[in-house]
Amino acid sequence: MGNGSNHAMPCMRNGLLAFALCCGASCAVLSVGAGSRAMPKSRAAGNAKRGWQLYNRALSAIKRRHYKTAIRLFRRAVSAGDADAMADVGYMYATGKGVRPDAAQAVKWYRRGAAAGDDYAMADLAFHYQQGTGVGRNYGKAMKWAKKAAALGNAEAMNRVGLLYENGDGVARNYAASLEWYHKAYAAGSAWGANNIGLHYENGTGVPMNYITAMKWYRRAAAAGNFSAMEHIGFVFDHNLGVARNNAKDRLYHCMAMARFFFTPRP
Repeated sequence: MGNGSNHAMPCMRNGLLAFALCCGASCAVLSVGAGSRAMPKSRAAGNAKRGWQLYNRALSAIKRRHYKTAIRLFRRAVSAGDADAMADVGYMYATGKGVRPDAAQAVKWYRRGAAAGDDYAMADLAFHYQQGTGVGRNYGKAMKWAKKAAALGNAEAMNRVGLLYENGDGVARNYAASLEWYHKAYAAGSAWGANNIGLHYENGTGVPMNYITAMKWYRRAAAAGNFSAMEHIGFVFDHNLGVARNNAKDRLYHCMAMARFFFTPRP
């Protein structure tokens, strides 16, 4: 497990939406964010207000798993002047909810959102450039868009920068820089940041190997709903790697990770 994947999924501005799309109903025991977006003062009138209203109607449709309705509302929100919804249309294409999965279409919408200044679109565009999905792999552009989004405060973009440094994707591998960016990501609210700090301590990359410290970071990530961290907790727990085996929360996280593994439909 020590070399397990630490690649985060594309990010999304609404925690409940991303959680519902990625995990399904069996994971609903965790609470992850609000179901609507507050309207900025700059959007209090005209088409902008209409776009905001359509956006939140789309989120409500997502909660009911009415994905086709949701993407139609997201598109209408874009037409009504809500540039933020562009990234959400892209995410629906990336995950195949309400539409046929189409990574190229996802990238198209992320580009539109990024051009409009949306940090979530920039962060997701960075993901696709790093992975080479829907667009040719380009680590330079991945770093460019991740850093642009990070400068706007996007926590998952900070995590993406850390991944690029950790993997040596387009840059010299630099574990110290990677850890620095993961800490920034965690401080900004990224559970993936905490998970990836834990991986550094579990694997002894850039820091001395320390399972106790790794577990501390995994627990922080798991408490925020990160299933990768729960899986790592299960590995450390099962192998009795320097941590007590009588921790009730660790047992719960382990069980949740196992349940997700066994009950998630396979292709």
